[in-house]
Amino acid sequence: MSHSHHSAAHTGILGLLATVIWQVLPSRSS
Repeated sequence: MSHSHHSAAHTGILGLLATVIWQVLPSRSS
């Protein structure tokens, strides 16, 4: 994690991905 510049971008992408996955997980569980 030497590149802190990409950290912000990755945080946003990971945040969106996590939100989508979290909403899809319950749907797939059912």
